[in-house]
Amino acid sequence: LRNVETRSRLTRFFISGGTPQQNAILTKRVTDIEGGSLQKYSSSQAPAEFVRLNFGLGNTVGNPIVDVNVPIYVGLSFENIGKGKIERILSYQLLPESGFNAPCLTSNGEIAVPQGRVAQKTFGVPGCRIENLPVQLQGIKSYEPLVLQASVVYDYVVSGRQQVTIHKSPSVEAPVSS
Repeated sequence: LRNVETRSRLTRFFISGGTPQQNAILTKRVTDIEGGSLQKYSSSQAPAEFVRLNFGLGNTVGNPIVDVNVPIYVGLSFENIGKGKIERILSYQLLPESGFNAPCLTSNGEIAVPQGRVAQKTFGVPGCRIENLPVQLQGIKSYEPLVLQASVVYDYVVSGRQQVTIHKSPSVEAPVSS
């Protein structure tokens, strides 16, 4: 399979309390509003396709509460969840159109896939620190929930039998001139 794209998403709750006490109050408010547990937001979500781009963003990568006044980091990895082999990672993009700025948010070309006798199910690439916040997070007074997006484009070799569903893209018809 060539040029397969898989998308991932991650929910984060950005806070700006200023003091540890204010942050604790905001964290409790977010937890109460979200039904008592934020565990479901600790990691990124993606469909059960061939390759998953796992990513985290925060003061600590697995914590869904992010204090905008403390350094924010991004971590990412690729996971082979199919029964074949990742041939190539052509590109990835994290947080497109979100307003975040950091060097690891977009690949600059193809990513090397580790090769060896035993295929690795998961491999990482270097993460980084967020350099600039989006405008909507600058000067927030309480908290701001955001659903962040990412995508990976890859080539995949299916081995054995595996069910594949192919979705047809909507076609765009060119206007007919008379």
